[in-house]
Amino acid sequence: MPYKLKLEDFDYFMPDANQVTIDQMLMLGHNILPGVNGWSGFLTQYFHPDDETILYIDERENDDHLFIGGCLVSAKEKHEILPELSQFKNTFRSENNAEQWFLKGSGMHAGVDKDNGDDALSRWILWAKFLKTFPCFYRFHSVSLNKKKFIYSESQPKWKNIERYRCAYEALFKTLEQNRHSKITVVTDNVQGAQLKGLKQAIENSVNILERKVLLDPPVPKEDFSSIDSNWLQFVDMQIYALSRFTFPSGRNVLMDFEKYSYDVSEGDFIISSDPKELMKQRIQVSKYFILKDIFHHLRLKFVTRLVSPHYTETISSMVCISDKEVLNFADIVDKSIHGFCNRAHSSITFDFHEI
Repeated sequence: MPYKLKLEDFDYFMPDANQVTIDQMLMLGHNILPGVNGWSGFLTQYFHPDDETILYIDERENDDHLFIGGCLVSAKEKHEILPELSQFKNTFRSENNAEQWFLKGSGMHAGVDKDNGDDALSRWILWAKFLKTFPCFYRFHSVSLNKKKFIYSESQPKWKNIERYRCAYEALFKTLEQNRHSKITVVTDNVQGAQLKGLKQAIENSVNILERKVLLDPPVPKEDFSSIDSNWLQFVDMQIYALSRFTFPSGRNVLMDFEKYSYDVSEGDFIISSDPKELMKQRIQVSKYFILKDIFHHLRLKFVTRLVSPHYTETISSMVCISDKEVLNFADIVDKSIHGFCNRAHSSITFDFHEI
């Protein structure tokens, strides 16, 4: 039996109106790497060549968009996720052995019933609470590709598919600029066909993007639910599901309809009811907004934004958007959009990235 929400689960996230948190901050300074002149901001550094990192990636794709995202983790610290994610899975579905099912943002599990509406809400509320205390350091990296606007150089359909994936992965590798001297290994699930070919081509070309060629580990088997790599991929799947729904929403539905309160307030349609039953529904709706926005704030604080490197003429970031052009500082746009949407409920709301 999945976890059943209690009233205190909603109360947990209701903010203190007198408290200013890091979530409400928006950093606007540049992050400057060595070798850059003429910029002001925060001096940062390349990581040491002996530092080994792992980029765990997964993808979400539909007819219009390709979203590849993941977490960059220190090889020395990657094991720390095991007790954390096991505890979450045991809380969410205590009747199942945490090492025998795969946590997916879409609600599908191997050997576990699909989430219904209440289960899905429980999942994301518990996930928001989980992220508040998640101790593992990681950086979020992604590439978002608009298929309708992407300009191909290949003419044949089979080569176009490979080209699209290759360009997406190459752009993803550009987001690793701070680790350009380090050993970086990519870990993914069982990608196949044009996607695998595009990934391998991008791996070969990575030496032209970074100082060292990116390495590619064998894919994590589908039947693996419990290894360190599998746990990170499960974590990634949850995070990219949430963020991809923000950057490319379906209508107004970003994630679990949590944005309904913000929309209603901004449009003047939210009136506090005097009916006790309706008031309880409104309380849940308001609480849901404050609960689930924490997921997006957590993510935006994992971005690298406005990074200045001697190897690029423009500012870059840990997120890229590709349409008919390549936007290397996309994380800055998403960061500001999440900040505005989650902090200013009375403002005019827009986060339509389709025009990029």
